[in-house]
Amino acid sequence: MNSRLALLLVIFLLSGCGHFLPPLKDVQSQQVSSLRDDEAFVLAVDDFRASLQSSSLQDFVQNYPASQLVFAAKTLIECADLLEQNSKDATDRKNNDRQLSQKVAALTAENSKLEQQLEQLKLLLIEMEKRP
Repeated sequence: MNSRLALLLVIFLLSGCGHFLPPLKDVQSQQVSSLRDDEAFVLAVDDFRASLQSSSLQDFVQNYPASQLVFAAKTLIECADLLEQNSKDATDRKNNDRQLSQKVAALTAENSKLEQQLEQLKLLLIEMEKRP
């Protein structure tokens, strides 16, 4: 009987804790908002370095619009966008180079065929001129 009473008391106490503790999401948002702007900026830059995605920097700009580090974050976002565009351009150039190389190879093969045919025609012309 005592063990049931103790168990019932523990369950009662634990069920009451849910009403006094804030949800986990609220705790995380309070932790983020309690960061100083320079700490949040460092975390955003670290995340940017790890993932090369500018979303953390964009979040920083939204959450700390009055910070002196917003200009630096916007500059990093622009650099990330430029890097992404340069990467796409480089991929496009590689594909174009590959296609052009294939065309050059085909034209070189055709050129050598034409040179052989030209030599054959020269030889035929020489033979024809030798005949009376």
